[in-house]
Amino acid sequence: MSEQLNDDEIKLLKLFINKPIIMRMLVDYPRAIIKDGLFDQAYKVCKFYGIDLELLIGKKRDRYLVQARRDFCHLTKKNTKKSVGRFLQRDHTMVIHYLKDQPHNIDKINGE
Repeated sequence: MSEQLNDDEIKLLKLFINKPIIMRMLVDYPRAIIKDGLFDQAYKVCKFYGIDLELLIGKKRDRYLVQARRDFCHLTKKNTKKSVGRFLQRDHTMVIHYLKDQPHNIDKINGE
């Protein structure tokens, strides 16, 4: 039995669907990405920091990218650490490490 997507989820999918990295994610674990709201939170963080989703998920460790990932982890901490780690293509221990530190711009991101 498949679940139906609502209009907001379809709108977010249309924003990201043309990116190859998203297509791989959707094939591997669609529920964690769509239903748990990871797309919505990732879009907010990327918009606030002015970065692309590939940079948020990528391997670079520039300071602003690490801060963006940390804020993303704090925004999605209601989700399982495993699903957030999978979305960022990292281990769940990275999410635990990020959650130990204080978020940088969480209030500003939620305010947008």
